[in-house]
Amino acid sequence: MPIIHLSIRVELYKKGKSMKIDGENFDFTKKAQEIAKNEIVENSDKRQEILFNIFDKNKDSKLSQDEITDTLNVFQAIDKEDESTKKKDEELSDDEILAAMKKLEETNSEFKEGKFELKEVKEMMVKFLKLNKSKAETAEAPSETPSAAPSEAPTSEEVKPSENPKDYVVPEGQSFKQLLNKILEKQGKTEPSEEDYKKAEEQFRKDNPDIEIRERNGVKYLLVGSRVKVPVDFGEELCDPEVEIEKWKVRVGLSKAKPKTNTPAQTPQQTEPAPQATPQNTRTITEEQKTQMEDMRKLNYDNVAELKTILRQFTDLDTCAAFLETNSKLHVAQTINADDGGKILIYADEQGNNVGSVNLDKDGKVRNVGIELANGSISINPDENGKIKLESCAGMGEKQPIDVKDKTFDSQLEELLKEHNYTKDIKRNADNTSTEIYTCKDGDFTYNIQVDKDKDGKITSISTQKRNNKLNNHELRYFEDKDKDGKIDNAFKRLDKMLG
Repeated sequence: MPIIHLSIRVELYKKGKSMKIDGENFDFTKKAQEIAKNEIVENSDKRQEILFNIFDKNKDSKLSQDEITDTLNVFQAIDKEDESTKKKDEELSDDEILAAMKKLEETNSEFKEGKFELKEVKEMMVKFLKLNKSKAETAEAPSETPSAAPSEAPTSEEVKPSENPKDYVVPEGQSFKQLLNKILEKQGKTEPSEEDYKKAEEQFRKDNPDIEIRERNGVKYLLVGSRVKVPVDFGEELCDPEVEIEKWKVRVGLSKAKPKTNTPAQTPQQTEPAPQATPQNTRTITEEQKTQMEDMRKLNYDNVAELKTILRQFTDLDTCAAFLETNSKLHVAQTINADDGGKILIYADEQGNNVGSVNLDKDGKVRNVGIELANGSISINPDENGKIKLESCAGMGEKQPIDVKDKTFDSQLEELLKEHNYTKDIKRNADNTSTEIYTCKDGDFTYNIQVDKDKDGKITSISTQKRNNKLNNHELRYFEDKDKDGKIDNAFKRLDKMLG
Protein backbone atom coordinates (compact mmCIF):
# COMPACT_ATOMS: atom_id res chain seq x y z
CA MET A 1 0.00 0.00 0.00
CA PRO A 2 2.56 2.58 -1.05
CA ILE A 3 1.60 6.18 -0.39
CA ILE A 4 3.15 7.25 -3.69
CA HIS A 5 4.05 5.31 -6.80
CA LEU A 6 7.71 4.46 -7.42
CA SER A 7 8.60 3.44 -10.96
CA ILE A 8 11.85 1.79 -9.83
CA ARG A 9 11.91 -0.60 -6.88
CA VAL A 10 15.01 -0.15 -4.70
CA GLU A 11 15.36 -2.00 -1.41
CA LEU A 12 16.33 1.01 0.68
CA TYR A 13 15.64 -0.45 4.07
CA LYS A 14 18.35 -3.07 3.69
CA LYS A 15 20.89 -0.35 4.49
CA GLY A 16 20.21 -0.14 8.22
CA LYS A 17 17.91 2.86 7.96
CA SER A 18 15.48 4.01 10.61
CA MET A 19 12.64 6.51 10.44
CA LYS A 20 10.88 8.71 12.98
CA ILE A 21 7.21 9.70 13.10
CA ASP A 22 6.20 12.06 15.91
CA GLY A 23 9.51 11.34 17.64
CA GLU A 24 9.04 7.55 17.67
CA ASN A 25 11.80 5.59 15.95
CA PHE A 26 11.10 2.64 13.62
CA ASP A 27 13.76 0.18 12.48
CA PHE A 28 13.69 -0.42 8.72
CA THR A 29 16.27 -3.20 8.73
CA LYS A 30 14.03 -6.01 9.91
CA LYS A 31 11.64 -7.77 7.55
CA ALA A 32 8.33 -9.33 8.48
CA GLN A 33 7.02 -12.23 6.42
CA GLU A 34 3.43 -11.24 5.88
CA ILE A 35 0.72 -8.95 7.26
CA ALA A 36 -2.95 -9.90 6.86
CA LYS A 37 -5.66 -7.29 6.32
CA ASN A 38 -7.51 -8.19 9.51
CA GLU A 39 -4.35 -7.48 11.53
CA ILE A 40 -4.55 -3.80 10.53
CA VAL A 41 -8.10 -3.10 9.39
CA GLU A 42 -10.35 -3.10 12.44
CA ASN A 43 -14.06 -3.96 12.57
CA SER A 44 -14.55 -3.76 8.79
CA ASP A 45 -13.54 -0.07 8.84
CA LYS A 46 -14.05 1.02 5.22
CA ARG A 47 -11.64 3.95 5.37
CA GLN A 48 -8.83 1.84 6.82
CA GLU A 49 -9.59 -0.76 4.16
CA ILE A 50 -9.06 1.82 1.39
CA LEU A 51 -5.65 2.70 2.84
CA PHE A 52 -4.72 -0.99 3.15
CA ASN A 53 -5.74 -1.66 -0.47
CA ILE A 54 -3.37 1.05 -1.66
CA PHE A 55 -0.55 -0.98 -0.11
CA ASP A 56 -2.00 -4.34 -1.26
CA LYS A 57 -1.06 -4.26 -4.94
CA ASN A 58 -2.30 -7.73 -5.93
CA LYS A 59 -5.51 -7.40 -3.86
CA ASP A 60 -5.09 -10.70 -2.01
CA SER A 61 -5.98 -9.19 1.41
CA LYS A 62 -2.44 -9.53 2.73
CA LEU A 63 0.91 -7.82 2.38
CA SER A 64 3.61 -10.10 1.04
CA GLN A 65 7.34 -9.66 1.69
CA ASP A 66 7.73 -7.72 -1.56
CA GLU A 67 4.77 -5.46 -0.76
CA ILE A 68 6.18 -4.77 2.70
CA THR A 69 9.55 -3.94 1.13
CA ASP A 70 7.91 -1.56 -1.33
CA THR A 71 5.90 0.05 1.46
CA LEU A 72 8.92 0.71 3.67
CA ASN A 73 10.80 2.07 0.66
CA VAL A 74 7.94 4.45 -0.06
CA PHE A 75 7.89 5.68 3.54
CA GLN A 76 11.58 6.51 3.19
CA ALA A 77 11.00 8.14 -0.19
CA ILE A 78 8.55 10.56 1.43
CA ASP A 79 11.44 11.92 3.53
CA LYS A 80 12.80 14.75 1.39
CA GLU A 81 16.39 16.01 1.34
CA ASP A 82 17.15 19.27 3.11
CA GLU A 83 18.11 21.82 0.46
CA SER A 84 21.03 23.14 2.49
CA THR A 85 22.56 19.84 3.65
CA LYS A 86 21.34 17.67 0.74
CA LYS A 87 20.59 14.97 3.32
CA LYS A 88 17.43 13.39 4.67
CA ASP A 89 16.71 13.88 8.35
CA GLU A 90 15.16 10.40 8.56
CA GLU A 91 11.97 11.80 10.06
CA LEU A 92 8.58 12.06 8.40
CA SER A 93 7.18 15.51 9.05
CA ASP A 94 3.50 16.40 8.71
CA ASP A 95 4.31 18.52 5.66
CA GLU A 96 6.06 15.59 3.95
CA ILE A 97 3.14 13.25 4.61
CA LEU A 98 0.66 15.88 3.40
CA ALA A 99 2.67 16.28 0.18
CA ALA A 100 2.52 12.51 -0.37
CA MET A 101 -1.23 12.54 0.29
CA LYS A 102 -1.71 15.29 -2.30
CA LYS A 103 0.20 13.26 -4.88
CA LEU A 104 -1.84 10.18 -4.02
CA GLU A 105 -5.10 12.07 -4.62
CA GLU A 106 -3.95 12.55 -8.22
CA THR A 107 -3.57 8.81 -8.82
CA ASN A 108 -6.18 7.14 -6.59
CA SER A 109 -9.85 8.06 -6.99
CA GLU A 110 -10.95 6.23 -3.81
CA PHE A 111 -8.43 8.13 -1.72
CA LYS A 112 -9.48 11.43 -3.29
CA GLU A 113 -13.20 10.78 -2.71
CA GLY A 114 -12.51 9.74 0.90
CA LYS A 115 -11.00 13.16 1.71
CA PHE A 116 -8.61 11.61 4.20
CA GLU A 117 -7.13 13.71 6.96
CA LEU A 118 -3.48 13.76 7.99
CA LYS A 119 -4.30 12.15 11.36
CA GLU A 120 -5.98 9.14 9.71
CA VAL A 121 -3.11 8.47 7.32
CA LYS A 122 -0.44 8.93 9.97
CA GLU A 123 -2.24 6.59 12.40
CA MET A 124 -2.39 3.92 9.69
CA MET A 125 1.31 4.34 8.89
CA VAL A 126 2.31 4.07 12.56
CA LYS A 127 0.07 1.04 13.02
CA PHE A 128 1.72 -0.64 10.02
CA LEU A 129 5.25 0.15 11.23
CA LYS A 130 4.55 -1.09 14.76
CA LEU A 131 3.05 -4.33 13.47
CA ASN A 132 5.95 -4.83 11.06
CA LYS A 133 8.43 -4.30 13.91
CA SER A 134 6.59 -6.71 16.21
CA LYS A 135 6.28 -9.46 13.60
CA ALA A 136 9.93 -9.04 12.57
CA GLU A 137 11.14 -9.36 16.17
CA THR A 138 8.92 -12.40 16.71
CA ALA A 139 10.29 -14.05 13.56
CA GLU A 140 13.87 -13.49 14.77
CA ALA A 141 13.22 -14.70 18.31
CA PRO A 142 14.21 -18.28 19.21
CA SER A 143 11.43 -20.83 19.31
CA GLU A 144 9.66 -21.10 22.66
CA THR A 145 8.53 -24.69 22.35
CA PRO A 146 10.00 -27.97 21.05
CA SER A 147 7.43 -27.98 18.21
CA ALA A 148 9.60 -25.39 16.43
CA ALA A 149 12.06 -28.18 15.62
CA PRO A 150 10.35 -30.13 12.84
CA SER A 151 12.87 -32.94 12.89
CA GLU A 152 11.89 -33.82 16.47
CA ALA A 153 8.17 -33.00 16.26
CA PRO A 154 6.04 -35.75 17.79
CA THR A 155 3.82 -37.90 15.65
CA SER A 156 0.06 -37.88 16.11
CA GLU A 157 0.25 -40.73 18.64
CA GLU A 158 3.00 -39.00 20.67
CA VAL A 159 1.36 -35.62 21.18
CA LYS A 160 1.03 -34.87 24.89
CA PRO A 161 -0.57 -31.94 26.75
CA SER A 162 1.71 -28.91 27.02
CA GLU A 163 3.81 -28.84 30.20
CA ASN A 164 3.07 -25.21 31.01
CA PRO A 165 0.13 -24.00 28.88
CA LYS A 166 -1.02 -20.39 29.09
CA ASP A 167 -4.57 -19.08 29.39
CA TYR A 168 -6.09 -17.36 26.36
CA VAL A 169 -9.53 -15.84 25.80
CA VAL A 170 -10.92 -16.13 22.26
CA PRO A 171 -11.69 -12.63 20.90
CA GLU A 172 -14.64 -11.71 18.72
CA GLY A 173 -14.13 -12.44 15.03
CA GLN A 174 -11.12 -14.78 15.36
CA SER A 175 -11.36 -18.06 13.44
CA PHE A 176 -9.64 -21.22 14.68
CA LYS A 177 -7.09 -21.06 11.88
CA GLN A 178 -6.22 -17.47 12.83
CA LEU A 179 -5.53 -18.66 16.38
CA LEU A 180 -3.30 -21.45 15.03
CA ASN A 181 -1.47 -18.88 12.88
CA LYS A 182 -0.88 -16.76 15.97
CA ILE A 183 0.51 -19.76 17.89
CA LEU A 184 2.73 -20.89 15.02
CA GLU A 185 4.03 -17.37 14.43
CA LYS A 186 5.01 -17.13 18.10
CA GLN A 187 6.85 -20.43 17.66
CA GLY A 188 8.84 -18.90 14.80
CA LYS A 189 6.92 -20.54 11.94
CA THR A 190 6.11 -17.57 9.73
CA GLU A 191 5.29 -19.76 6.72
CA PRO A 192 3.59 -22.79 8.31
CA SER A 193 3.07 -25.95 6.28
CA GLU A 194 -0.03 -28.14 6.26
CA GLU A 195 1.81 -30.47 8.63
CA ASP A 196 2.49 -27.56 11.01
CA TYR A 197 -1.24 -26.74 11.11
CA LYS A 198 -2.09 -30.40 11.67
CA LYS A 199 0.29 -30.72 14.62
CA ALA A 200 -0.82 -27.38 16.09
CA GLU A 201 -4.44 -28.53 15.99
CA GLU A 202 -3.51 -31.87 17.59
CA GLN A 203 -1.72 -30.00 20.37
CA PHE A 204 -4.70 -27.69 20.90
CA ARG A 205 -7.08 -30.65 21.20
CA LYS A 206 -4.75 -32.30 23.74
CA ASP A 207 -4.57 -29.10 25.79
CA ASN A 208 -8.33 -28.47 25.52
CA PRO A 209 -10.16 -31.83 25.54
CA ASP A 210 -13.44 -30.22 26.64
CA ILE A 211 -13.44 -27.34 24.13
CA GLU A 212 -15.57 -27.86 21.02
CA ILE A 213 -14.13 -26.74 17.70
CA ARG A 214 -17.16 -25.82 15.61
CA GLU A 215 -17.43 -25.48 11.86
CA ARG A 216 -19.73 -23.44 9.62
CA ASN A 217 -19.51 -23.17 5.82
CA GLY A 218 -16.05 -24.72 5.92
CA VAL A 219 -14.68 -22.29 8.56
CA LYS A 220 -13.63 -23.70 11.95
CA TYR A 221 -14.14 -21.49 14.98
CA LEU A 222 -14.34 -21.39 18.78
CA LEU A 223 -17.05 -19.70 20.81
CA VAL A 224 -16.22 -16.05 21.50
CA GLY A 225 -15.06 -15.50 25.06
CA SER A 226 -14.00 -19.13 25.55
CA ARG A 227 -11.05 -19.53 27.94
CA VAL A 228 -8.62 -22.00 26.39
CA LYS A 229 -5.05 -23.22 26.91
CA VAL A 230 -2.29 -22.44 24.39
CA PRO A 231 1.32 -23.74 24.37
CA VAL A 232 2.95 -20.29 24.13
CA ASP A 233 2.93 -17.00 26.01
CA PHE A 234 1.67 -14.23 23.72
CA GLY A 235 2.88 -11.61 26.20
CA GLU A 236 -0.44 -9.77 26.18
CA GLU A 237 -3.32 -9.17 28.55
CA LEU A 238 -6.24 -11.58 28.36
CA CYS A 239 -9.36 -10.29 26.64
CA ASP A 240 -12.39 -9.67 28.83
CA PRO A 241 -15.05 -12.16 27.64
CA GLU A 242 -17.85 -9.69 28.42
CA VAL A 243 -16.13 -7.02 26.33
CA GLU A 244 -15.82 -9.40 23.36
CA ILE A 245 -19.50 -10.37 23.61
CA GLU A 246 -20.46 -6.70 23.74
CA LYS A 247 -18.39 -6.12 20.61
CA TRP A 248 -20.64 -8.62 18.81
CA LYS A 249 -23.71 -6.73 19.77
CA VAL A 250 -22.28 -3.40 18.69
CA ARG A 251 -21.04 -4.71 15.36
CA VAL A 252 -24.37 -6.26 14.40
CA GLY A 253 -26.51 -3.48 15.84
CA LEU A 254 -27.93 -5.37 18.82
CA SER A 255 -26.46 -2.73 21.11
CA LYS A 256 -25.79 0.95 20.61
CA ALA A 257 -23.70 1.24 23.75
CA LYS A 258 -20.03 1.91 23.33
CA PRO A 259 -18.35 -1.22 24.73
CA LYS A 260 -15.61 -1.17 27.35
CA THR A 261 -12.08 -1.58 26.08
CA ASN A 262 -9.76 -4.39 27.11
CA THR A 263 -6.83 -2.02 27.57
CA PRO A 264 -6.40 1.79 27.60
CA ALA A 265 -4.29 1.49 24.44
CA GLN A 266 -7.23 0.43 22.25
CA THR A 267 -8.03 2.84 19.46
CA PRO A 268 -11.49 4.36 18.91
CA GLN A 269 -11.98 2.31 15.75
CA GLN A 270 -12.03 -0.88 17.85
CA THR A 271 -14.96 0.27 19.94
CA GLU A 272 -17.17 2.09 17.43
CA PRO A 273 -19.44 0.12 15.06
CA ALA A 274 -18.76 0.45 11.35
CA PRO A 275 -21.84 1.50 9.31
CA GLN A 276 -21.64 -1.44 6.91
CA ALA A 277 -21.56 -3.90 9.84
CA THR A 278 -25.16 -3.08 10.81
CA PRO A 279 -27.14 -4.28 7.77
CA GLN A 280 -30.34 -4.66 9.80
CA ASN A 281 -30.66 -0.87 9.81
CA THR A 282 -31.31 -0.95 6.05
CA ARG A 283 -33.17 -4.26 5.68
CA THR A 284 -36.81 -4.56 6.74
CA ILE A 285 -39.57 -7.16 6.96
CA THR A 286 -43.33 -6.71 7.31
CA GLU A 287 -45.35 -8.41 10.04
CA GLU A 288 -47.05 -10.55 7.37
CA GLN A 289 -43.71 -11.69 5.98
CA LYS A 290 -42.44 -12.38 9.49
CA THR A 291 -45.47 -14.61 10.13
CA GLN A 292 -44.84 -16.44 6.84
CA MET A 293 -41.21 -17.12 7.80
CA GLU A 294 -42.27 -18.37 11.24
CA ASP A 295 -44.77 -20.70 9.57
CA MET A 296 -42.02 -21.96 7.24
CA ARG A 297 -39.82 -22.80 10.23
CA LYS A 298 -42.51 -25.24 11.41
CA LEU A 299 -42.37 -27.21 8.15
CA ASN A 300 -40.60 -30.47 7.45
CA TYR A 301 -37.43 -30.00 5.36
CA ASP A 302 -38.77 -32.23 2.55
CA ASN A 303 -42.11 -30.40 2.30
CA VAL A 304 -40.90 -28.88 -0.97
CA ALA A 305 -44.23 -27.59 -2.29
CA GLU A 306 -45.03 -25.53 0.82
CA LEU A 307 -41.45 -24.25 1.15
CA LYS A 308 -41.55 -23.02 -2.45
CA THR A 309 -44.97 -21.42 -1.95
CA ILE A 310 -43.74 -19.38 1.01
CA LEU A 311 -40.44 -18.37 -0.60
CA ARG A 312 -42.27 -17.05 -3.66
CA GLN A 313 -43.82 -14.42 -1.39
CA PHE A 314 -40.39 -12.86 -0.86
CA THR A 315 -38.86 -10.59 -3.50
CA ASP A 316 -35.23 -10.82 -2.46
CA LEU A 317 -32.77 -12.37 -0.03
CA ASP A 318 -32.58 -9.21 2.09
CA THR A 319 -36.10 -9.84 3.43
CA CYS A 320 -35.13 -13.33 4.60
CA ALA A 321 -32.03 -11.91 6.29
CA ALA A 322 -34.18 -9.23 7.96
CA PHE A 323 -36.26 -11.97 9.60
CA LEU A 324 -33.18 -12.88 11.66
CA GLU A 325 -31.63 -9.42 11.94
CA THR A 326 -34.72 -7.56 13.22
CA ASN A 327 -36.14 -10.22 15.56
CA SER A 328 -35.79 -8.96 19.13
CA LYS A 329 -36.01 -12.51 20.50
CA LEU A 330 -32.87 -13.57 18.60
CA HIS A 331 -29.23 -12.72 19.12
CA VAL A 332 -25.97 -13.26 17.26
CA ALA A 333 -24.51 -16.35 18.90
CA GLN A 334 -21.36 -16.36 16.79
CA THR A 335 -19.57 -14.23 14.20
CA ILE A 336 -17.22 -16.01 11.80
CA ASN A 337 -14.86 -13.87 9.72
CA ALA A 338 -14.23 -15.19 6.20
CA ASP A 339 -10.85 -14.87 4.45
CA ASP A 340 -12.32 -12.59 1.77
CA GLY A 341 -13.45 -9.96 4.27
CA GLY A 342 -17.02 -11.23 4.60
CA LYS A 343 -18.61 -12.74 7.68
CA ILE A 344 -21.20 -15.30 8.76
CA LEU A 345 -23.59 -14.31 11.55
CA ILE A 346 -25.18 -17.24 13.38
CA TYR A 347 -28.45 -16.40 15.17
CA ALA A 348 -29.89 -18.21 18.19
CA ASP A 349 -33.04 -17.87 20.28
CA GLU A 350 -33.29 -17.11 24.01
CA GLN A 351 -32.77 -20.80 24.84
CA GLY A 352 -29.58 -20.96 22.77
CA ASN A 353 -31.05 -22.96 19.87
CA ASN A 354 -29.75 -22.08 16.41
CA VAL A 355 -32.40 -20.36 14.30
CA GLY A 356 -30.42 -19.51 11.20
CA SER A 357 -27.45 -17.71 9.68
CA VAL A 358 -26.72 -14.74 7.41
CA ASN A 359 -23.64 -14.87 5.14
CA LEU A 360 -22.45 -11.37 4.17
CA ASP A 361 -19.72 -10.24 1.79
CA LYS A 362 -17.21 -7.54 2.80
CA ASP A 363 -19.66 -4.79 1.76
CA GLY A 364 -22.55 -6.17 3.82
CA LYS A 365 -24.38 -7.70 0.82
CA VAL A 366 -26.24 -10.92 1.65
CA ARG A 367 -24.75 -13.99 -0.03
CA ASN A 368 -26.82 -16.70 1.65
CA VAL A 369 -29.43 -17.14 4.38
CA GLY A 370 -29.86 -20.35 6.35
CA ILE A 371 -33.10 -21.02 8.25
CA GLU A 372 -33.58 -23.90 10.71
CA LEU A 373 -36.76 -25.93 10.10
CA ALA A 374 -38.72 -28.43 12.20
CA ASN A 375 -36.39 -31.34 11.42
CA GLY A 376 -33.69 -29.86 9.23
CA SER A 377 -32.80 -26.58 7.57
CA ILE A 378 -33.08 -24.63 4.35
CA SER A 379 -30.32 -22.88 2.42
CA ILE A 380 -31.63 -19.84 0.51
CA ASN A 381 -29.47 -18.47 -2.31
CA PRO A 382 -29.78 -15.50 -4.70
CA ASP A 383 -29.28 -14.94 -8.40
CA GLU A 384 -26.92 -12.23 -9.67
CA ASN A 385 -29.54 -9.55 -8.86
CA GLY A 386 -30.08 -10.63 -5.26
CA LYS A 387 -33.45 -12.24 -6.01
CA ILE A 388 -34.21 -15.62 -4.48
CA LYS A 389 -33.31 -18.36 -6.93
CA LEU A 390 -35.43 -21.41 -6.13
CA GLU A 391 -33.29 -23.64 -8.36
CA SER A 392 -30.34 -23.15 -6.01
CA CYS A 393 -32.21 -23.39 -2.68
CA ALA A 394 -32.16 -26.66 -0.79
CA GLY A 395 -34.01 -28.25 2.11
CA MET A 396 -31.54 -30.22 4.22
CA GLY A 397 -32.53 -33.03 6.56
CA GLU A 398 -31.16 -33.71 10.01
CA LYS A 399 -27.84 -35.52 10.20
CA GLN A 400 -28.09 -39.23 10.88
CA PRO A 401 -24.96 -40.83 12.41
CA ILE A 402 -23.21 -43.61 10.49
CA ASP A 403 -21.56 -46.40 12.49
CA VAL A 404 -18.04 -46.77 11.09
CA LYS A 405 -16.73 -49.06 13.89
CA ASP A 406 -13.13 -47.80 13.74
CA LYS A 407 -12.92 -48.23 9.97
CA THR A 408 -9.93 -46.77 8.21
CA PHE A 409 -10.41 -44.34 5.35
CA ASP A 410 -8.85 -46.76 2.89
CA SER A 411 -11.27 -49.57 3.81
CA GLN A 412 -14.24 -47.19 3.74
CA LEU A 413 -13.28 -45.90 0.27
CA GLU A 414 -12.79 -49.42 -1.00
CA GLU A 415 -16.26 -50.33 0.23
CA LEU A 416 -17.82 -47.28 -1.44
CA LEU A 417 -16.10 -47.88 -4.79
CA LYS A 418 -17.48 -51.44 -4.92
CA GLU A 419 -21.03 -50.08 -5.18
CA HIS A 420 -20.66 -48.70 -8.75
CA ASN A 421 -18.29 -48.40 -11.70
CA TYR A 422 -16.70 -44.95 -11.34
CA THR A 423 -14.53 -42.77 -13.54
CA LYS A 424 -11.75 -40.99 -11.65
CA ASP A 425 -10.32 -37.46 -11.87
CA ILE A 426 -7.47 -36.05 -9.75
CA LYS A 427 -6.92 -32.37 -8.92
CA ARG A 428 -3.56 -31.22 -7.52
CA ASN A 429 -3.87 -28.27 -5.15
CA ALA A 430 -1.41 -25.41 -4.70
CA ASP A 431 -0.53 -26.54 -1.15
CA ASN A 432 0.52 -30.01 -2.42
CA THR A 433 -2.71 -31.62 -1.21
CA SER A 434 -4.98 -33.37 -3.71
CA THR A 435 -8.66 -34.03 -4.37
CA GLU A 436 -9.94 -37.15 -6.11
CA ILE A 437 -13.38 -37.08 -7.77
CA TYR A 438 -15.17 -40.33 -8.64
CA THR A 439 -18.27 -40.10 -10.87
CA CYS A 440 -20.89 -42.58 -12.08
CA LYS A 441 -24.24 -42.14 -13.84
CA ASP A 442 -26.79 -44.95 -13.82
CA GLY A 443 -30.27 -44.25 -15.16
CA ASP A 444 -31.96 -41.51 -13.09
CA PHE A 445 -29.13 -41.51 -10.55
CA THR A 446 -25.74 -39.78 -10.46
CA TYR A 447 -23.14 -40.87 -7.91
CA ASN A 448 -20.17 -38.75 -6.81
CA ILE A 449 -17.38 -39.42 -4.33
CA GLN A 450 -14.91 -36.71 -3.28
CA VAL A 451 -11.74 -37.77 -1.48
CA ASP A 452 -9.48 -35.14 0.09
CA LYS A 453 -5.85 -36.10 0.75
CA ASP A 454 -2.99 -34.35 2.53
CA LYS A 455 0.41 -33.75 0.94
CA ASP A 456 1.55 -37.23 2.02
CA GLY A 457 -1.37 -38.86 0.21
CA LYS A 458 -3.30 -39.72 3.37
CA ILE A 459 -7.10 -39.36 3.23
CA THR A 460 -8.51 -36.64 5.51
CA SER A 461 -12.18 -36.76 4.47
CA ILE A 462 -14.62 -38.50 2.12
CA SER A 463 -17.97 -37.17 0.96
CA THR A 464 -20.46 -38.97 -1.28
CA GLN A 465 -23.61 -37.86 -3.07
CA LYS A 466 -26.32 -40.06 -4.51
CA ARG A 467 -28.45 -37.76 -6.65
CA ASN A 468 -31.92 -38.68 -7.93
CA ASN A 469 -32.06 -36.56 -11.10
CA LYS A 470 -35.78 -37.24 -11.57
CA LEU A 471 -36.85 -36.20 -8.07
CA ASN A 472 -34.12 -33.56 -7.76
CA ASN A 473 -32.83 -34.71 -4.36
CA HIS A 474 -29.67 -36.35 -3.11
CA GLU A 475 -28.30 -38.23 -0.14
CA LEU A 476 -25.05 -36.95 1.34
CA ARG A 477 -22.67 -39.16 3.30
CA TYR A 478 -19.64 -37.64 5.00
CA PHE A 479 -16.62 -39.19 6.74
CA GLU A 480 -14.04 -37.07 8.59
CA ASP A 481 -10.94 -37.47 10.74
CA LYS A 482 -11.49 -34.70 13.32
CA ASP A 483 -8.60 -35.46 15.67
CA LYS A 484 -6.14 -36.26 12.85
CA ASP A 485 -5.25 -39.73 14.10
CA GLY A 486 -5.91 -41.48 10.78
CA LYS A 487 -9.26 -42.96 11.87
CA ILE A 488 -12.80 -41.93 10.95
CA ASP A 489 -14.35 -40.29 13.99
CA ASN A 490 -17.16 -38.24 12.45
CA ALA A 491 -19.57 -39.83 10.00
CA PHE A 492 -23.14 -38.95 9.08
CA LYS A 493 -25.68 -39.05 6.26
CA ARG A 494 -28.30 -36.49 5.32
CA LEU A 495 -31.06 -36.30 2.70
CA ASP A 496 -31.28 -33.00 0.81
CA LYS A 497 -34.05 -31.88 -1.55
CA MET A 498 -33.57 -29.14 -4.11
CA LEU A 499 -36.53 -26.72 -4.28
CA GLY A 500 -36.23 -25.82 -7.95
